[in-house]
Amino acid sequence: MHEEAERGIAARWTYKEGGRGGSSISQQVNLLRQLMSGLREADGSSTDEEAFKAEFLGERIYVFTPRGDVIDLPEGSTPIDFAYAIHTEVGHRCRGARVNGKMVSLDYKLISGEQIDIITANKGGPNRDWMNENLGFTGSARTRSKIRAWFRQQEREKNITQGREIVNRELKRLGVSDVYTLKDIADALKFDDIDKFLAKVGFGDIQSTQIGGAISMLQQKLQPDDELRPLLKRQKPKSKRLTVRGIAGLHTRMAGCCNPIPPEPIVGYITRGRGVTIHSQSCKQAMSTKEPERWIDVQWGIEEDAYPIPIVIKAYRRPGLMDDIANILKGHHVNLVKTKTTTANSVTTIFMVAEVSSLDQLNWVLGKFERLHNVIEARRERWTD
Repeated sequence: MHEEAERGIAARWTYKEGGRGGSSISQQVNLLRQLMSGLREADGSSTDEEAFKAEFLGERIYVFTPRGDVIDLPEGSTPIDFAYAIHTEVGHRCRGARVNGKMVSLDYKLISGEQIDIITANKGGPNRDWMNENLGFTGSARTRSKIRAWFRQQEREKNITQGREIVNRELKRLGVSDVYTLKDIADALKFDDIDKFLAKVGFGDIQSTQIGGAISMLQQKLQPDDELRPLLKRQKPKSKRLTVRGIAGLHTRMAGCCNPIPPEPIVGYITRGRGVTIHSQSCKQAMSTKEPERWIDVQWGIEEDAYPIPIVIKAYRRPGLMDDIANILKGHHVNLVKTKTTTANSVTTIFMVAEVSSLDQLNWVLGKFERLHNVIEARRERWTD
């Protein structure tokens, strides 16, 4: 059964005949296997199938390798056909040939009994002219099929590269390059293989409008507050421990007027019954306060913590805006303490209080917000409910 599955009914027939007529039957079985292999390699066109069948039914020649091995080829074959019959890579790198010790051209028609020695390059590929049957460089349809497969693969790599550039350019144009990945777009368009997706984009089967449509599909049409709600932190933010004149652990709170964050220079203001209020040294409200004797030197402690910072974002309304903002916050592990939105004249204003651990992180988040498509501005600004 294994032999029948592997070689088909012809092999079973040979077996039952006990090997009678062995050489002739074996040759026919080998030719049949070559035909089936050639049909599998074909592009699927009726022209290729007819050519393979014609080779199978046509006359054959038998030539030799330098080691004396017999190579069976269709009549009209050339040194290039011989090279591909030896090994596909030998065919790809074929650059010349000797027949019976003499150099011949690559379109030379081989004759039964000749010995062929192929000259190869260390690297490189076939020539496009070899695929043209009319030019006479190849006499075998199977050879031409292998050459076409090589060029398809080379073009595929080029198309993948071009496709990647097109998708990344579209993501950047829409301002979501930091939100969605190539895999996200491929999944949205029902492609399991990213390279296959990119190759189709590069070839032109998938247009930029389809990529934009996929991005719209990814952007869930939820209410702004619903989209940001999963990021809201349930517990109250922890207070940052500071060093006050060398004494750690004193009760402190951050001033709501300026909301300082590390490493901004800070100053402490002693309040009645509420410990020390921490202001930014550049805080205008703090500087207008009288009683300078209440000001004390403070420094940031060494513990890392999160600080609630008010942020205001203004953007032209578009589907998926809030989802993009949420993805940026999630990507940098930034929690929200509160949020609200308003819309007037197609402009959405998002008010939020985000917990950030440093000034660098705040600037990074604001920068990401401002680069989103349709965002007018994103800034640190105090707001009230």
